[in-house]
Amino acid sequence: MTKVSVIIPVYNVEKYLSSCLNSVLHQTYQDFEIICVNDGSTDRSGKILDLYAKKDHRIKVFTQSNKGQSAARNKALKVAKGEYIQFLDSDDFLHPQTLEATVWFAQKYGTDLTVFSYEQEENPGELSHSSYDRVNFKRLPHVLTDEPLYFSYAQTRTDEYGKCVGNRATVKDVLSDFGEEFGMVTTTLFRRECFNKLRFKEGVYYEDTLLMTKILRDKPKTVILPVQFYKYRKNMNSTTNVIFSEKHLISLYEVCKGVRDYYRAKKYLKDFQFFARTRIQSVCNNIVHKISQADVMTQRSLKPLFYKMLTDLAHTGCLPMYGKGSKCDFVKRMNQQNREQRVLFFDIKHPTGNMSVLKNATKKIAEHFDPCGLKYILRNKTWQNAR
Repeated sequence: MTKVSVIIPVYNVEKYLSSCLNSVLHQTYQDFEIICVNDGSTDRSGKILDLYAKKDHRIKVFTQSNKGQSAARNKALKVAKGEYIQFLDSDDFLHPQTLEATVWFAQKYGTDLTVFSYEQEENPGELSHSSYDRVNFKRLPHVLTDEPLYFSYAQTRTDEYGKCVGNRATVKDVLSDFGEEFGMVTTTLFRRECFNKLRFKEGVYYEDTLLMTKILRDKPKTVILPVQFYKYRKNMNSTTNVIFSEKHLISLYEVCKGVRDYYRAKKYLKDFQFFARTRIQSVCNNIVHKISQADVMTQRSLKPLFYKMLTDLAHTGCLPMYGKGSKCDFVKRMNQQNREQRVLFFDIKHPTGNMSVLKNATKKIAEHFDPCGLKYILRNKTWQNAR
């Protein structure tokens, strides 16, 4: 049985594809297959894939009409034969020892997830797979945990949820370089059983976030390595770097609702409250930032939808309500915005026209946000039209 299936969805990346494929072929660990799904590319990506497939039998190429990254990954999962799964975006690449190190740790501890960090390219051409210092990974301090969910937010990375192995450092010391993007699918080696019942949600952006939260719910045994094995290029044509649109907002809404529905059972209440307090609010923070950078027409079109999203999340307990004087990330974020940006998100007429619904949905939020006199607006029932 092949040890690792490296899954690469491909769409119009002729500029980076060879570098991506070479980074896998040049791995110090060679027991792998590469499954590439050409998602309807219109450039030379398809020809490049065929050329590589002829040179190395481990490269398997599948072609489909443009259905998106999720559909491409799902197609690859159906045919993957590896004991472990590694996802790789076609404009990024891997450190040469990535598979060797992650498989070694996965086998040593019998883990479901082997998580590592990433390095981001700030300037075009800055990163190159051709030269890297060799990592003595067997001597790396690392973290073992059965509660990886609680490492998905920087402020919770303590020894309460896992143990540090390798030296006397604390969990927080070892993971100090991890950002809030801990546990992306591309920075994780998965045991294939993780996908027995799960697939990526198709037709939306940020699908990997939703899938990871579902996997983390079942408390998979996890080892976390503080090393930047994944090399991420900031491709301005990628999904997350294009202009923020209604589809982006709807996709983020779907992520929040998906997490809410998947954790709805009473036995997951603690986990759900953690997500609501951290990740869901982080999504809302991200939306605040994205919309504030958009042009006026985009802002006008997104404001009512964002308000509807906030109302629904507040109604269903996804935006936690705190006692007087308490703070949360979303409150801090809103308070950091200037007057105009605060009005941008809250100076909206409620779509139902029912002020009682508006007041019930936003009462506790308003007590703490109070953006530009929201209390006054609620008290006087003068919710203005979006301008």
